[in-house]
Amino acid sequence: VVIAHGRFPISDEPLTLDHGVVAGLAAALACRFAAELDPSRSGAWLGASGAAWLVAWLLWTTRALGRIVRPKPAEAAHHRS
Repeated sequence: VVIAHGRFPISDEPLTLDHGVVAGLAAALACRFAAELDPSRSGAWLGASGAAWLVAWLLWTTRALGRIVRPKPAEAAHHRS
């Protein structure tokens, strides 16, 4: 969404949603599943899941914020009367 609505080329997508972000989200999901499988330590698993989720989205934010704040200008073709 940031890439498309910011009028950046789709080839920029891996710059915001890179392997680190995907790995962080995968780790969060794995910890969430572990909480279901290991109820005696579900609090620790859920805490780890939340921490991994937070790190993943903070990493994404550091890569996407510049594009959110400064989207590319609209092309002249969009402003024809």
